[in-house]
Formats: sequence, C-alpha cells, structure tokens
Amino acid sequence: MNSPQNLNIVDVMKFMMSISVIGIHSYIFGPEQFPLLLNYVVMTAVSFFITTSGYLYYRNKENLNQVSWGKLGWKYFKLYFIWVAIYLPLILYGLKSNGCGATENIGVFVYNLLVTGGNPYSYHLWYLLAVGVTCFIMYILAKSRISLFNIWILGLVLILVAYFAMRNQGVFGNMFRTIFETGNNGLTYGLGAFATGMMLTRINTHKFVIATCLFLIGLALFKYDQPFSALCGGTSIFLLCSTINLKEHAIYCHLRALSSWVYFIHMYFVFIIMSCIIRGWLPNNRYEGWLIATACSVMASVVIYILSQDKIKSLTHLIR
Repeated sequence: MNSPQNLNIVDVMKFMMSISVIGIHSYIFGPEQFPLLLNYVVMTAVSFFITTSGYLYYRNKENLNQVSWGKLGWKYFKLYFIWVAIYLPLILYGLKSNGCGATENIGVFVYNLLVTGGNPYSYHLWYLLAVGVTCFIMYILAKSRISLFNIWILGLVLILVAYFAMRNQGVFGNMFRTIFETGNNGLTYGLGAFATGMMLTRINTHKFVIATCLFLIGLALFKYDQPFSALCGGTSIFLLCSTINLKEHAIYCHLRALSSWVYFIHMYFVFIIMSCIIRGWLPNNRYEGWLIATACSVMASVVIYILSQDKIKSLTHLIR
C-alpha cells in the first residue's frame, strides 16, 4: 500500500477538531446559530476522531486478526471509567439539579454510564465508550471470520437504522430511544465510523477527489438532515489530510497530546463559563463563550502536558 510519508497534518487536525468539540457544546453559552458550513465542520469532529482511530489501528494490517481488539477495547474502557471518575463532581451536580429522587438519579447514572456514555457535563466521553464497545464487537466479528467489507456494510446499516429509529414515533422508535436514547453509541454509530476508517486504508489513489466529493455530499446531507452527513464530513477531512505531508517536527507530537487534553478537560471550563453567564458575569454569547472556553482549555492543557513530560509523568496514563 502506498501510504503517505507521514500523517503529521492529522495531528494538526486533531487539535483543531478538539476545539470544534468545544464548539459543539457552546450552544449552552448563547442562542446564536452557526452558519451552515461552520456548523457542519464542527459537527463532524467526533466522527473524525472515530474514523481516524479506525484508520490508525488498521493501517499496514492485512487482516482483522492482526489487531489485538480485546486489549484495545479494555484500553478505551479503562480511559472511559477514569474520566467518568474525574467528572463525577459535575455529574453528581447535574443529576442533583434535575429535581429527581436519589433512586431515580442512580438509575439514570448507571444507564448513562453503561449505555450512552452521556452523563451530565461529561457528554463527550461517549466517544471512549463507543470505541471500546466497537473494539469488542470487532473482536467477535473477527473471530467469526466476517470480512471487513461486510462489517463496514453492517455498520452503515446500523447507522441508517438508528437514524430512522430516532425519528420513528411508533413502537420501534420508542423502544430504540428507551434502550439507546440517541444513535451515538458503539453499536449504532461507532462500528460504522470505525470500520469506515479501516476501509480508508485500502484507498491508494484519487484521494483528493474522493475527499472533495464526500465533503460536498455530507454538506448537502447535513443541510437537509439526512443520515451519514457527519460520517461523510469526518471521513472527507481525514482523507484530505492523508494526502498532505508535512516536514517532521516535534510540534506535531505536542499537538497530538494537547488535542487529547483539550478534548477531555474542556467540559470543566464549559461548566465554569456557563455558571458565570448565569450569574451575569459574562455575556450570553455563543461565540465569546466558545472563545473563552477554548482559551482556558488550551492553556490548562499546555500546563498539564508540561507537567506530564517532567514532574508528573503518570499523567500521560490519563490520555493513553
């Protein structure tokens, strides 16, 4: 396979997409709606991360059994539970604020913990749970000797099923929403996005043309609220990045780590800024809130990263 010399541009894009994730959650800062193109790019962020993971874990592999799916799945589950523990104060605050009793809150917490990954103020952690679940599904399917292509088709079908189920007002839709709440989980989204990244390892030519077509198709799908918009967007951005070689430099390694730190810690700053807006200390403006949350998250990430490289090296276990 004719791989590009490096994927340094992907590290740059990861950092930018971590900031886009803050943009996703910035809706709580103000009523402003993003323009179509900006909204589309922002909403592709998590799809980009999952697709990228699928590509990176499967590149240079010839078959599914060459990947240690079980080990990889446990890695993501470990990270997920660690970060749930880190966000526990905000989760408990959010559950306490909903006005429900202790028993009901415990049920909501356990359900979100095990199924959706979307407990209060830690919604972004669903990515870790989704990839962990996806890896264990991949383990089962690989042992069953199901081909990558068939797994990919299965993943796309599940995305389509989830799309229609979330909009169905009948028994099927109600049952689906009762079980999953949203389509963002390892079964009905993670598998399709992850397998798409794996399939990208087989594309050797015409990447720029394919990426451009996917981006425009995804934009049209997004405008009319159709399925696969985020997947097309995230896939196209990664595929475009894979065509670009940047000269080797240590900055890309730093950006890779910083993107993880920004992604994982930003909801604490989103919470703080939201609290300041509620108290009238900051303007009720989505763009300003996004900017402030980004600045705080990046600065805090830089400090944590510096500490992880010297004085507290064990911090690296929180993102790897």
